[in-house]
Amino acid sequence: MHRVGPYSFQFAETASDLAQVHRLNYRTFVREIPQHQDTGGDVLVDKFHKKNTYLIAKKGNDVGGMLSAHSEAPFSVESRLPDLSVLTREGMKPVEIRLLAVEPGERQSPVVGG
Repeated sequence: MHRVGPYSFQFAETASDLAQVHRLNYRTFVREIPQHQDTGGDVLVDKFHKKNTYLIAKKGNDVGGMLSAHSEAPFSVESRLPDLSVLTREGMKPVEIRLLAVEPGERQSPVVGG
């Protein structure tokens, strides 16, 4: 865990952390940036959730931001690469940064830098 001011930066490990990540994803990627259809709920679970690692910024018990990453193929970027061999070259260990979401009220804070 890393601290900057009132924020702790850590891996999401608890059910509460993950539930907050899914709600933040919904608010960000359904409501604010309409990348996904609104199904009427308040939760968006990333399609790579089972293999993602979530890094979160917390103030107290509240998740104010998150970044997700994974290192297992397939990667979502594969459909955009002209040459997929870049992902399998000798010595390469690709990691895909999937998502970054920060609560609007935390966007001028140390959350992104942390």
